[in-house]
Amino acid sequence: MKTECEAIPLIEDTLASVTRFDFKPGQETGWHVQEFNYVIVALTDCQMELIEPCGDRHQFIVPAGTAYRRDAGIEHNVINADSEQMSFVEIEIKCANESRWTSPDTQANIGPHRGAERPFGRSYWLNGGAE
Repeated sequence: MKTECEAIPLIEDTLASVTRFDFKPGQETGWHVQEFNYVIVALTDCQMELIEPCGDRHQFIVPAGTAYRRDAGIEHNVINADSEQMSFVEIEIKCANESRWTSPDTQANIGPHRGAERPFGRSYWLNGGAE
């Protein structure tokens, strides 16, 4: 039996759930169903093995600094298939209504200035730092 990876919650609110996952070689997430659409951002090169409920296994590499997106409803177990540690951040998107991203209760959770006034407008953060 494999051991579970470390999952570190970074943000949890009504709009998004952001979690950092750190895997030693051979560690896994454990079986889970993705409740929301989500994006994975690789912090290291990630050589992943995904196992589906039907038993199908898929191996692929997500290079450090890249991302991919999948839809809600996916059931799987993710395993670090490499001999090195792998880390990624998972962003689950709970609400796709863009106007909610600028509501007063979530404004501080957007961009690198979390917890402080945002120095730029909404389009800056939604467009990756370009007004």
